[in-house]
Amino acid sequence: MSTSDNPEIQWALDLLSPDPLYQENFISKNYHWITWPIFTVGGTLFLNYIQSRPFYASMPRHGLALGIGLTLAKVFRDAKYHREAERDAVLRHYIKLHPEDFIEPERKTWNDTLEAWYPCR
Repeated sequence: MSTSDNPEIQWALDLLSPDPLYQENFISKNYHWITWPIFTVGGTLFLNYIQSRPFYASMPRHGLALGIGLTLAKVFRDAKYHREAERDAVLRHYIKLHPEDFIEPERKTWNDTLEAWYPCR
């Protein structure tokens, strides 16, 4: 069943589509690229500190840790995007199969929600 067959659920499907004006900020866009290399290279630097060696000792291990950190960043970022896309696809499919569960809510104003208030003095 496509959305053109049942326009009553279009509002629910619109909630799952991204806002075209939304721009992801720098931190959330590059979170994986920032954290994983810091953790892996920081781990090798911490290992040098524990072993009472200078921080520049075992540079090949630092380079390997940087490569592992960048690889982990790509793997986890791709896994996150795949998990989110699969979740949205499952939700869209459920909405299309069960349109009776997604009745459009009535719009309320604050005037309808708030009760009369009388200050006690």
